Parts: sequence; structure tokens; C-alpha cells
Amino acid sequence: MIASPTAAHLSFRVGATRAAVPLSIVREVVQAKGDRNFDVVIVLQPTSPFRTADDIREALALMEDRDADAVVSVCDASVLEVGHADRLRPNERHDIVAHNGAFYAVKRSVLESGKDWETADLIYAYRMPLERSIDIDTIYDLEAAERMLLVAAA
Repeated sequence: MIASPTAAHLSFRVGATRAAVPLSIVREVVQAKGDRNFDVVIVLQPTSPFRTADDIREALALMEDRDADAVVSVCDASVLEVGHADRLRPNERHDIVAHNGAFYAVKRSVLESGKDWETADLIYAYRMPLERSIDIDTIYDLEAAERMLLVAAA
């Protein structure tokens, strides 16, 4: 079984510094938990406060239904191509997405094999709407999130 509503939440204090790579912290936690009974690790980014419990449940269901090694949260993205003489034009490719940073789910066995949510063999995208894909990294992001909450409350 991959997950259930009663799955244990793992938390662990690690010797992280500001320069620590999140993946290295995840590996450290998995290794430290050793024989604990869990199959999936989910990294929930605190800078993505608009993801919901349903997002997590649906991503885990996707992971189980497709026997995925990993599932990452994404949102639709538009990109422009640079053409001749640096002219911009819309990209003709469809279904372009970007990581939104809300969460990364990966099987424990994948991490233990040396791979991760970006290098696993079978990775699926969990699409989130743009309005819940805000990643708060700057004061401007925080202000935008606050405005969204004010509009939603009105």
C-alpha cells in the first residue's frame, strides 16, 4: 500500500544549513528512519500554501493507479520561442507544464536506489490550477497571495 489517511507523518531534525539541498535532507531522513514502515516520501514545500489535502490524496492515488515511481506537482505554463533575429513567437507545442513546487512524491525504494523525483524511471505530473500554484519566494509573491486570500474572503 502506498498511502492511507492514517499514514504516519515523518519529521526529523537534521543538521541542515541554508545551503543544504532539499534532496540531501530527504535522503538523510529516509536513511535515519531506517526500518520504519513507509513506502512513499512526500516533500511538501512550505512556500506553496495553496495546495490542498485533496491534491495530496489525488497525487497518491495517481501514483498507486499508474504504479508510478514519482509524482510531482505542476501547472500549465506558456513559453515563447525565440526565432530569427530574436523575434518572439508563441511556442507551437502543447501541454507545456512547469514545476510549481507544491510537492514531490517519490517511492522510498526509488530514493534508496539512488534516483529521485526527477530521475526516476516513471514520473507522472499532477496538474494543479494556476491560482493554487503560487510559490511564495519573495515579498511580491507574499503580497500576491495575501491579495488572493482577501478576494476569496470577500
